[in-house]
Amino acid sequence: MKGLNKRGQIATLQTLVIALLIIGIVLGIGFLLLEEFVGVIDDKAGTFTNATYETVSDNGVYSEYNSTNALIPCFNTFALSICINATEGTEISSGNYTTTAATGKLAYSGIAGGGYNTTDWNCTGTYLYGGAGCAGVESTIEGVEEIPQWLTIIVIIFIVGILLAIVFKVLPRVTGGRTSGGSGGVVAEI
Repeated sequence: MKGLNKRGQIATLQTLVIALLIIGIVLGIGFLLLEEFVGVIDDKAGTFTNATYETVSDNGVYSEYNSTNALIPCFNTFALSICINATEGTEISSGNYTTTAATGKLAYSGIAGGGYNTTDWNCTGTYLYGGAGCAGVESTIEGVEEIPQWLTIIVIIFIVGILLAIVFKVLPRVTGGRTSGGSGGVVAEI
């Protein structure tokens, strides 16, 4: 059996490593661009009037309009314009509550035991969201965020694969399939 050129075998491995490196760089840049793209397509305006928040406390409750409960894609910029105590019908000043713009969470922040803690509220406000395309981009970004958990294992498997390829493909052909030392024996070529 005619042996292959060892430079050609090493060059094949080198080409494979460079190709995988280029693919990784292109994918990384692509995912960064996707994340920036979300900021462009999440600007549809939504409003709600007299949305009921049940048992608002200092632990906070989520709006039915947020990404956690209603699965609205790319939910952001949640803001309340007015809140009314559902039982008494009185307006609740903004000093008695806090909101989280990214999630639509409303929490009581007034005086402990004040008249509005653990009561139902009716609130009016606005938020921004994205369309169906934004949901696809968000799910892709969430999927990619899991890659770092597996990256170490992937790199180790890749390195072991290269070492095994060198041991089983390159070294037997470089030595011509012969063993050194000892007397006689059977030589196997792969």
